[in-house]
Amino acid sequence: MDEQSLTNSNGRRTMDLPVKKEDVYTVKIYFIKPIDLISVVINTLIEMEYETYTLSEFDAEKLPKILPEDQRNVLFICITSRQDALRWLEYVENLHDESSSRIQIGAFTFSNMDDSLKEKFLMNQISVTPFDQLKKNTVGVLRAILQIFECRGQRQYIRVQAQGHSEALINVHDRNQPISGSIVDVSTSAFVCDVPEIYHRYFEVGQYIREIMMVLRGARIRTAAKILGYSQEKKNHFIMKFCTLSLRDGRFDFEEQISREPKHKLCNYIRICLKDNLMQSLSALGA
Repeated sequence: MDEQSLTNSNGRRTMDLPVKKEDVYTVKIYFIKPIDLISVVINTLIEMEYETYTLSEFDAEKLPKILPEDQRNVLFICITSRQDALRWLEYVENLHDESSSRIQIGAFTFSNMDDSLKEKFLMNQISVTPFDQLKKNTVGVLRAILQIFECRGQRQYIRVQAQGHSEALINVHDRNQPISGSIVDVSTSAFVCDVPEIYHRYFEVGQYIREIMMVLRGARIRTAAKILGYSQEKKNHFIMKFCTLSLRDGRFDFEEQISREPKHKLCNYIRICLKDNLMQSLSALGA
């Protein structure tokens, strides 16, 4: 993905940032009716800490109503025919009318799109990337596009409120049975756990915990953690950083980051939570 594909025929960049990057907490990225090539790498984008959503063409009709709630939004559409293209051009024109200062748009298109149609997209400030280019290196091309769009805000990690059955079984020193706590929110870096007051004596700031079994909507994630602190407003809410436990020279060693397999499971959970949150927001709008 080169920068030329993100400029119009006059050489003007097509996605001038509407809000200063340093003022944006998070950027929401929407893929509308993504082709399979894109759908299979959504988890990878979330692992790269891009707040990514997918939605159907039907749900996209309601999307303009919630976009103004956020500082910056980036939309990607997939166009497989000329008829598709004309319909999406009308959709984009309506978006620009309603909230152009918050939205940037990219399109993945069929490879033989004629120059006149491509020019219409560029005139509407829509970057165009052919499917053929995407097929060569899907993750690499998407990463390049997201970097050029500056699709990362100040937030370092995606964090979601826990949904469904969300429990942490915490194995601590001096206790035979694990302590059960409710997971409040989670990212790939840390999580907040609601621990009953009766068990607070087992927890100290800076303490490492060798084993925690997290149960998130049926998925089981085994990890280690470090207690970073607790909420001043809610004393039961302990903040725990994910760690990887290993044995070196007969001693336990804690690396303060999560290992690949648990991270992959967490990202899948985060993707589902993001999707559910979006659907709830759209459903609240009614028919």
